[in-house]
Amino acid sequence: MARVTFIGDPSGNDPTPGVEYKGTFFARDVEVDVSDDMAAKLATNSHFQVRASAGAKRSRASADESSTQAEG
Repeated sequence: MARVTFIGDPSGNDPTPGVEYKGTFFARDVEVDVSDDMAAKLATNSHFQVRASAGAKRSRASADESSTQAEG
């Protein structure tokens, strides 16, 4: 799962209060939990911000990097 926020036009010229995409409504500046597939599609759209949810699994590489930094 991931969290997606509709931010509108990044240049600030967009008064749209929200949008619907594939049956999910995104109100401006409100995080919504979505599937990883939907988040991947929206990540390429400048009108959205995407971040992994707190419970998302970390990749093996980032887990190894964190443990190496902690040991260092």
